[in-house]
Amino acid sequence: MKRILTLFVFLSFNMIIAQLEIPAASPKSTVFQTVGLTEISVEYSRPSVKNRNIFGSLVPYDKIWRTGADESTRISFSDDVLINSATIKAGTYSLYTIPNKNYWDIIFYAETDVWGVPRNWDENKVVLKTRVDSYNLPESIKAETLQISFDFLTNDAAVMAILWDNTYVPVRINVPTTKNVMLKISEVLNNKPTFSDYYKAAVFMNDQKIDAKKALEYMELAMNFNENPRFWQLRQYSLILAENKLFKRAISVAKKSLKMAKKSGNENYIKMNEASIQSWKNLK
Repeated sequence: MKRILTLFVFLSFNMIIAQLEIPAASPKSTVFQTVGLTEISVEYSRPSVKNRNIFGSLVPYDKIWRTGADESTRISFSDDVLINSATIKAGTYSLYTIPNKNYWDIIFYAETDVWGVPRNWDENKVVLKTRVDSYNLPESIKAETLQISFDFLTNDAAVMAILWDNTYVPVRINVPTTKNVMLKISEVLNNKPTFSDYYKAAVFMNDQKIDAKKALEYMELAMNFNENPRFWQLRQYSLILAENKLFKRAISVAKKSLKMAKKSGNENYIKMNEASIQSWKNLK
């Protein structure tokens, strides 16, 4: 009985030890960002400064760094993208960097199941290596913990920002949103398009400054589908007319949108329509 009790205590102790968890020194993080229609994600571990000298010391200059801690940092793209005018195919890559005082080399590496930097570095697995400028930040805004984020978002591009201590490294990523949307527009509008299809195509093309005449053609086809367009739809119609320098018609449509916006109590559309009407009066 005594042996059984001892065994039970021993097993219980080991189960408690096995379940013990402590915080990671460099917590894992995943950043997801949609740029246009392209999904980008970065998985990385986030070390902190902790009163240490970072670049040029803890992270030496001119040596390959895992861009984080522990496992290699991984980056994924759902579409082919451009980085410094070089194409990188859709897929997942390890993201390595070579820090220097005034610039960094950014490396996309084909092997992803890696702890840190591979012992046997294989140049044949380097999918892309490109150089970007790095910047020193004021003491007041330095980052205690490594941060990778996406800023300056547009439909066709974003800047991936690597920020740690007082160093900021921007990496511009261009995505094929306009190309892919235009291909989709062509496909959809050749296969029993609806009001929504024509309307979305017209608005997108006008926003991107692509073929104003074709955008107007699509918007007028959309209006033919809808006898009672809403004020925000008429607002877009007036903008496309103005883009085609048809200011008299643009004012007429904007006035209809304004009247409906007033009835709905939408102050934003009231202000936008009033401002446009006033502006276009001088251009008729």
